[in-house]
Amino acid sequence: MRLMDVFQLSFNAFKERKVRSALTIIMVVIGASLVTALRGMTAGTYHYVVGQFSLLGANVIIVLPSSPGFKMTQGVKERVITCSGVVDAVPFIQQTVLASVGGESKRTFLVGIEQSKLPLIFPSLSLEEGELVPSHDSTGILLGNLIAYPTGESKPFATYGSSVTISYVQQQPDGRFVQHKKTFRVGGVLNYIGSSALFIPVDRMVSISLSAANTLFERGGAYDGMFLVAETQERVEKVVEEIRRLYPTNVEIYSSKTIIQTAQNIMGSIRMMMSGVAVVSLLVAAVGTLASLYTAVLERTKEIGLLKALGMKNRFLVTLFLNEALIIGLIGGAVGNIAGVGLAHILAILIAKSREASATELITLGYAPPIFTVDIFLTVLAFTVALSVVSGMYPAWRAAGLDPVVALRKE
Repeated sequence: MRLMDVFQLSFNAFKERKVRSALTIIMVVIGASLVTALRGMTAGTYHYVVGQFSLLGANVIIVLPSSPGFKMTQGVKERVITCSGVVDAVPFIQQTVLASVGGESKRTFLVGIEQSKLPLIFPSLSLEEGELVPSHDSTGILLGNLIAYPTGESKPFATYGSSVTISYVQQQPDGRFVQHKKTFRVGGVLNYIGSSALFIPVDRMVSISLSAANTLFERGGAYDGMFLVAETQERVEKVVEEIRRLYPTNVEIYSSKTIIQTAQNIMGSIRMMMSGVAVVSLLVAAVGTLASLYTAVLERTKEIGLLKALGMKNRFLVTLFLNEALIIGLIGGAVGNIAGVGLAHILAILIAKSREASATELITLGYAPPIFTVDIFLTVLAFTVALSVVSGMYPAWRAAGLDPVVALRKE
């Protein structure tokens, strides 16, 4: 008997057991789709995070207070700016506010910063219209592109020259909540730069001068953080070391390099964890494959006995059942890859919406589209096929070991 004949027998047997074969394949598809989806999502999230933080200047360092008890003031700024290799220090104040234009309102982030320094922090930043708000201007406001032109809306939220009312609620020492309001005039609108997950999400923020923010939020000269601009990218590590010597426990320090390295470590851990979950589901599918083929051996005992009596060799019997396992793995892996692509996009959209709905701080993540490469699909397919074939080994060995005389007598 030729191998092609054996494969045809395997395929016919596979078709005869439609319901059981379909259930087994569904189990494999679920496992394979999870592996594909999770690998695509982790690759997409990593690429997104790295891309977002690469928008920062490579020589930019972010310094934040590590606890509410430490206040970043003008004195801290003057001290860190004297560090060797530091060109400039740019403090900022941040607050979640409600922006209103006419009868329309939206919750957004407001950042108080010396706007003339923004190009040092975000080299790709540019204006669509208007100009940056001067440091002495107490009524001008700068709009991020997605604030001025919200995605999916037919008309702009605000344009150059519009009046925007900023309001926020502040809790008083006696427990009362007081609402503060102030009206600003739009002095400029930024071009879209693709920044939606940074310490200052430029596209999704409104910005006023640092002095205006200090007055509006009653900060008393305290900042929420600072951007330090180093002379060159090569000097960043030296500056970070010096800042840590000055403030060993009071500040948290981030640079583009350290953020990307942290993202790599985090995404690697998440990938391993998620892959483990997906592999467990594949192992469950493998058990299902083993049970299905073992049941097939029991059901086809007389047929196996007849084949052996007619001279079929053991290696062909083994091949017969391994072919069935191979078919299950190929179909399950291929369909799982396709289903995994759709699942990854659905999950990414749902996660982005949940982040957007629960965002209360400036460090938020937007929609991170999954990324799929050929090696992801090939790896998942190869792993699924290999696992299915391994699962079919015991039933195949059991079939090959049947005594033909005993098998033919089986009722």
